[in-house]
Amino acid sequence: MRAWIVLLEVGVSILLLTIFYIYMQDTSSSYEKVALLIDPEIYRSLDSNCSKFPNLTYHYYDFSKNVYCKNGRAVKELEGEPKFVYFYAGNKAYNPKVITIFK
Repeated sequence: MRAWIVLLEVGVSILLLTIFYIYMQDTSSSYEKVALLIDPEIYRSLDSNCSKFPNLTYHYYDFSKNVYCKNGRAVKELEGEPKFVYFYAGNKAYNPKVITIFK
């Protein structure tokens, strides 16, 4: 009887670990796909001027500006889930900004 209980516990553990592994693969792959499609240098050139990259939907935030950009225009808010978050400290001086890329 004990052997069946141990076997059942092992089976449930393997099932849970497999489900968790598949879930984590799906989560990480969505971030990687977005990160691979966009050149990291583009992140550094994003600013509150939404017309530079009309094909991106993103949220630009630094200490002075908080701008949502969609299709080359500034909007009040964005729908959907963020796909990638980029933190940038600045090039020559400390000027931190956070850029959130949306789907």
